[in-house]
Order: sequence, then C-alpha cells, then structure tokens
Amino acid sequence: MRFVEYGNPKLPTIMLVHDIGLSYWAYADIKEELAKEYHVVLPILDGIDEEFQSIEDEANKIMMFIHNKCDGHVYALGGLAFGAKIVLEVLSKNSNIASYAIIESVDLYPTKGLSSLAPKVALSISNLTKYRWFTSRQAAATGLPKELNTRYHETLKSISSISFEHYIEEEYKFTLPPTLKNTSARTLIIFGEKEPHNTRLSARLINETIPYSQMYQILGMTHGQFSLQHPHHYVRLLKRLFRN
Repeated sequence: MRFVEYGNPKLPTIMLVHDIGLSYWAYADIKEELAKEYHVVLPILDGIDEEFQSIEDEANKIMMFIHNKCDGHVYALGGLAFGAKIVLEVLSKNSNIASYAIIESVDLYPTKGLSSLAPKVALSISNLTKYRWFTSRQAAATGLPKELNTRYHETLKSISSISFEHYIEEEYKFTLPPTLKNTSARTLIIFGEKEPHNTRLSARLINETIPYSQMYQILGMTHGQFSLQHPHHYVRLLKRLFRN
C-alpha cells in the first residue's frame, strides 16, 4: 500500500480511503481544498501495485502508517463504499485512532450466495475491464463524473483477477466488528436518497453501533455521487462536522 500526502504534515491529518477501482485521483478536488488547512493522506489500496488480500490486511497497513507517521492518531478518517468498510475495521481495532470519521455509501447487506462464485465473477470482470463500454458503465455505477472515466478504465484494467476475487470475497463476508461500539470517533454516516435500500439499512446499523454518530441523507443522489461529483459540498459538510 502506498500513501500520497498533501499539505503541511504539522497540521491535523485527514485520511480518505477510496473505493474499489478508484485511486487517490478520485479525491483530487477534495484534497486541494482540505490541504489548505489540513495534512491530507490518501492511501492507494492494494490491488493496483500489490495483490489485495483482505480488509483486515488493509486496515493494519493504515494503522501502521498512522502509528509511524501521525503519532498514532488522525484528526479524521473517511472512506467511500469498500473504503468505508476498511475504515470501520480500523475504528474497531483502535477506539481512539481518530477524532472524527466519515462513512459514505457502504452496503453491509450484499446479495447472499455470490461470494461462492467469486473466482468465476472475478475472472469475468478481469476479462471485461479491457473494454471501455464495460468500465464506463461501472464508472457510472460508482458515481464517477465522466471526465474521470479514462483514469478509471486504466486503474481498473491494472487490477488482477486474484485481487478481484479477494475483493469480492471480502465484500460479501464483512460484518461490523463487535468492538466498533467502543470507538470514540464522532462519526458522520452519509448515504444518497437514491441508493439501494440496503445502504440505508447499513447506515442505520452503523448509527446504532457507534455511540457518537449521525446519519446524513443526500437528497437526489445515488451511490458515491456526493464526494465524487460534489467535492466542494463534501468539504463543507466535513468542516461543519468538525465544528460540532
């Protein structure tokens, strides 16, 4: 896992974890705004440079970075979709690792039974990523603006079928760790009004689990749209969270 850093390291640190198929570039506009006042760290999840193994493995690498480079604590830790699951894992492992947390568009109720098909599905996806029609369709489902389709295509086709297989397996077996209830992070749980019902149910479950948390519905939006297509509003919401 690589970490891309922006801003003054002496300022409070905000770390944002991207979704599958994305990378640090998905947060380009957000980091430009935040880096004026914060030290911004964007992890590049395994699967692009190295094989992705598990959510726990990614969480451990993030925790090691925070321990070694941020004195064991960050001001805020956020994630989108799959990245949000990694953030939840981190929060469950260290209750005091972040003052604030931002969870966006996470689904804790994926379709049952698909994990057993992971090898076949992963191979199929890996073969399809070379076609732009496929990656463009996936980009739209992810919430990406069209101008990022080319970067998404290049990133997605660089991921191996083994990493896709592990992504799928982890996506379907992840459940909220019991120790998540111990986190002290003031947590904002974001979901779009037009997202699947499972996302709303997931937000409610996280809200019931984390003591200092609140749900925030974005009207008229679907999966990932808020941070990926409305970065200025996303930053404004984060700053409002930090003031409370």
